[in-house]
Amino acid sequence: MPAEVDCQIQAYEVDRLKAEEQIAIFNKLYNVVAVVGTIDPGLPDAPYISLESIISGSEMEKLDKALQVCMTTEQLQQFKEQLIHSFSLERVINSITILDAHLVMDNIDRAINKFNQLSGHQLGNITKMSLYVHVSCLIERLIRNEPITSYDLEQLSDTEDQRLFKWIKESFSVIEKIYSVEIPASEYGYIFDIIQADA
Repeated sequence: MPAEVDCQIQAYEVDRLKAEEQIAIFNKLYNVVAVVGTIDPGLPDAPYISLESIISGSEMEKLDKALQVCMTTEQLQQFKEQLIHSFSLERVINSITILDAHLVMDNIDRAINKFNQLSGHQLGNITKMSLYVHVSCLIERLIRNEPITSYDLEQLSDTEDQRLFKWIKESFSVIEKIYSVEIPASEYGYIFDIIQADA
């Protein structure tokens, strides 16, 4: 972010962004122009931009629109050039986790390949990028014993959703074995959301 820009980047856990009282505090303290991350917290007045879409460049127009309130055209161009320079998938994963990015991505590939076999469906590149970033953060959360615990599993009501959820659990159990962690159903729920969006 250019130093002279009156705009701040704040980091928060998704659970905090879903709490109504916390949202009220944010709205009093800040003019929230966008939320960037791996999970959409569903803030009503702020557009969500996925981290992987920034890496891939697929939602730069949405980012432009959000930042126009605090940047000139020249500043925005400078900011985007810095982003392009800084963002490779492996570099992003290295910056947001303590884990070996190359090894993590290989292990996530194993889970994705298993899912592709079970479902008979090849996940798209954007979905894979989402999973690389999201599951890397998930592994670190579990190692630190800080899992996301809120997810409405009741929405997985029909047979198709339940079958997809079962395939996801079976596929990503490889991550549990490699890192000696247990992925809770709530965390599997967010993986489900990412994969279901690919369908």
